[in-house]
Amino acid sequence: MDDLDKLAGQLGEMGFSKQETAYYLKLLTAGEGSDPERLRILCEKRTAVLDEIHRLEHRIISMDTLRNEIRNKR
Repeated sequence: MDDLDKLAGQLGEMGFSKQETAYYLKLLTAGEGSDPERLRILCEKRTAVLDEIHRLEHRIISMDTLRNEIRNKR
């Protein structure tokens, strides 16, 4: 497995679609001039992951609240 294949796997694990991965790898092979675009893409993905974490955290808090309400009835 070469470095690009390894990176493609990592991008997939980060939530990149096949099309997004192909675009990212195309930019990478274009050279350093693509650094700003690759950084933009990574920042967008990071923001999306953090948003999802916050949504899940809110769901957990809601579940915990309901669990505590049930437990406090006893």
